Amino acid sequence: MATSIGRQVDENYVEQLYFTNSAIQEQFINTIENLKVLARASPEDKMIIAMGLKGMNKKIAVIGDGMNDVESFQIADVSFAMGSSCSYARHHASMVLVEDNF
Repeated sequence: MATSIGRQVDENYVEQLYFTNSAIQEQFINTIENLKVLARASPEDKMIIAMGLKGMNKKIAVIGDGMNDVESFQIADVSFAMGSSCSYARHHASMVLVEDNF
């Protein structure tokens, strides 16, 4: 999706990144500091990352499509639900991407 919206994807693009509740703050900061796009994150990862970035006073956007994404939607500055998302996710998102066939 990043390339679909014209975002330059380089070495800071991570296809999958797994954080657990045991991840320590220093590791989080070192990993997240240069990250631009994170794809295929689990709802739990999205929430951990959103909370961590908020703690660093960063502005964040979250994209999701399920009920499990709503918690990270509420933490994010802006949230996007896919048009094919469940109605609960669409209701709680800042914006709904009606056309999600990228």
